[in-house]
Amino acid sequence: DVEPISVSLGDSVELSGYMLNSRTVAANDKLAITLVWQARTEMLESYRIFVNLLDEHGELRAQSDGEPAGWSRPTPGWLPEEYVFDNHMLTVPDDIEPASYSLRAGMYHPRSGERLVAALFPDGSVVITEITVVAD
Repeated sequence: DVEPISVSLGDSVELSGYMLNSRTVAANDKLAITLVWQARTEMLESYRIFVNLLDEHGELRAQSDGEPAGWSRPTPGWLPEEYVFDNHMLTVPDDIEPASYSLRAGMYHPRSGERLVAALFPDGSVVITEITVVAD
């Protein structure tokens, strides 16, 4: 089931929702997330997607980065109102401490590094959900 979130990034795309294989993981687990994007307008630039797992200090603990849908659906091919399902896999590090972590995602321009921003997330890092890491 898709969890709705509806966050507009810039004026061209919305992060509509996500699907997650688990909210509780342990060290070395695989965390699978599918982001559901909806194009608002045609995008001339090819944007990349990032998914980050951050600790309580904002330190990056795991990430996935690349063009949408495993490099198969670059953003210039998206049609207005089309939904694009974008799968990512994060490997939870083996030295991670049991705690609550923030799962975040966003879209950025690969050459400038500039992120598309949202009103609620001016840094362009959209909070998806909290992930709980448990001891093995």
